[in-house]
Amino acid sequence: MAISKLLGFSLCPRLAKLTERKLYVPKSAKIPEGLSDMVVPTVSLKAIVEQWDNLVRLASSIETGHTSATVALARYGSASSDSPLYRAGVQLGRLVRSVYLCDYIGSEELRRTIHRILVHGESVHTLQRAIYQGSFSKPRGQHESELVAASGSLTLMTNLCLAWTSHRMQDILFGDSVTALPPTGTEWLSHVSPAHISNINFRGIFTFSVEKYANWLFTADKAPKSAAA
Repeated sequence: MAISKLLGFSLCPRLAKLTERKLYVPKSAKIPEGLSDMVVPTVSLKAIVEQWDNLVRLASSIETGHTSATVALARYGSASSDSPLYRAGVQLGRLVRSVYLCDYIGSEELRRTIHRILVHGESVHTLQRAIYQGSFSKPRGQHESELVAASGSLTLMTNLCLAWTSHRMQDILFGDSVTALPPTGTEWLSHVSPAHISNINFRGIFTFSVEKYANWLFTADKAPKSAAA
């Protein structure tokens, strides 16, 4: 959560065991008596200040593509607990998470928004499972190129299904049909996801008339790299 905040966006997960979560505040903070059981004053602002430049440098490396977030988090994971940068990141992350918990608990609108987005994301996973219900046989999926091809194909088919359903929804709701909606009062559409599966026949066959473009494909394949680019 600290890295995402440094990158300019807020990570808003649905945290497990919410009743067991604690609010971490700086050591110098004054805690009201009614909150003493759920507030832990252990955050060291000094550690954050001392390593702030390094934290910003780490975030900049991720943003500019010099490293990935996965590699950076693995490099400064729990195995690097003796690193000052790791300790500063943990302290900052606890502060960010505490602020997020306060917003999450205090704002019903925020909770509804987060839950709705998570449900939409899970509906996309359901769509992907409906597109491909099988599994790789043992000879397949052993190489990175095969995994990339399978993942790319599944992503392409998922995007096609989402695009088709979105197009049909837009045509029905905003087209010239009798079901067209007025230009206002459509806030409820934010609760509707295009990741439906009941309107799609997953046992159909796609046919592409590649022969119409055979000459163009062969010409593009033989063209110089500079011209093709």
